[in-house]
Amino acid sequence: MSGGSLNGSRSAARYGLRLPARGAVPCAALGFVLIALSAPVAAQEPPPAEAAETAPRAIDFEATEIAYDKEAETIIARGNVILRSEDRSVRADEVTWDRRTGQIIATGNIRLVDETGNQLFTDQVELTETFDTGAMSELLIALRAGGRLAARSADRDENGVAIFTDAAYTACPVIDPQSCAQDPSWRVTADRVIYDQDQNIVRFKGAVLELFGARV
Repeated sequence: MSGGSLNGSRSAARYGLRLPARGAVPCAALGFVLIALSAPVAAQEPPPAEAAETAPRAIDFEATEIAYDKEAETIIARGNVILRSEDRSVRADEVTWDRRTGQIIATGNIRLVDETGNQLFTDQVELTETFDTGAMSELLIALRAGGRLAARSADRDENGVAIFTDAAYTACPVIDPQSCAQDPSWRVTADRVIYDQDQNIVRFKGAVLELFGARV
């Protein structure tokens, strides 16, 4: 999956991963879900503590238009914006970077690629200067291992735990050999998916397993 035009629920629908209806997901199959998700989640594990960086990352900008508000210490980039920081990149229609707080807000046709090759597509996202994500809505995550996770919204709590609301996940192909969308043979939907990256723990609230479109 590639290209900045894939974002949010539109991308999920186009590629066969439908978001669950609000409040329509019962509890079921949690044990199976945890086993099914274990491999893709491992692909997102953080590097060892000793490999953590101590110096701030440099961020390179490319855009059709770049403006700097000296008084507010804010950079605004518009038009085919590309941000690169070592092995991470962000593409968007517009980016606002507050140099005082370090907050980056990207809007429009966003595609974020992390150091492992996982891709995030959405319409608006808050980022740190290391490209860690904050609040966002209508998102699609394409894992390098092949899994897809779509959610109506996502955020992180004060401990860095990621919380996805109205989510759907599958590790099955959602594109056929002719690059056409197809429904996955199985998927998991949940009211909430809580992912603690430090502990490598995934928890589900209101989850159900679907096989060939039928709930199990």
